[in-house]
Amino acid sequence: MDDREEWSERDQKRKSLLTYVENGILKMKEKEKEKEIWKWPKASRHPTLKTEMILELVWRERALFRRGHVGAIIE
Repeated sequence: MDDREEWSERDQKRKSLLTYVENGILKMKEKEKEKEIWKWPKASRHPTLKTEMILELVWRERALFRRGHVGAIIE
């Protein structure tokens, strides 16, 4: 297997992982909205803020991936 095939395989795995994580987080956010969990003592324990931070990382990784910086954050 040459380098291109190896990179292409890794890129496909990374894309599918990012999509899987993003979809899971969006589902979690929907469930949280249904339950209306807003009464947490600290912002760091707030599930919505945690999911937003993770989504932000996923979106950054996707943006870097599109620009050609493969595996900049998630490796």
